[in-house]
Amino acid sequence: MVRHRALATLAIGAFALALGACSKNADPNPTVDLSEKGAIGPHVGLVSTSTTTPTPVTSRNGTYTSGDGTTLPEGWPSEVKIPHGVDISATTKAGLTLQATGQITSAPQTVYDEFKDNLIGSGYQLSANSFTPTDDGGFGSLSASNDRYNVSIYVGPDSESRSGNILTITVGDQT
Repeated sequence: MVRHRALATLAIGAFALALGACSKNADPNPTVDLSEKGAIGPHVGLVSTSTTTPTPVTSRNGTYTSGDGTTLPEGWPSEVKIPHGVDISATTKAGLTLQATGQITSAPQTVYDEFKDNLIGSGYQLSANSFTPTDDGGFGSLSASNDRYNVSIYVGPDSESRSGNILTITVGDQT
């Protein structure tokens, strides 16, 4: 389980860096340096933990929170609603990028459709969206934006398909 959370944390960090590159305030050539002088990793306090009470871990580059009862990070746009059937398990706030990951307790297609409908209903324009049904429920991704935020999601199996389905939402502030 700890290994899965570590992999999920690394995937979240990489995804956040990729979305951050799309922001107009982001470095056009981001790199990930895991050395002792790097931006992320245990040497700056960003480590994966498993707790029953969410405990934020803050470094010079952002805040990571995980555990039962984790809530959305400060500054999360109110119109980016978490679909029914999703239990948030980890969040990250790094600069202008916010991210939330949760376990899905509903069908992946249902979660995907609800999220998509909520964004469209809030005035977001879709730039890409795709959902592929499978015997295990399916997987999909979506990108949308409005005048202030870029939003992207992934819904489907976790990286090793061992802990069920997940939803990862990344929000980049363009201001």
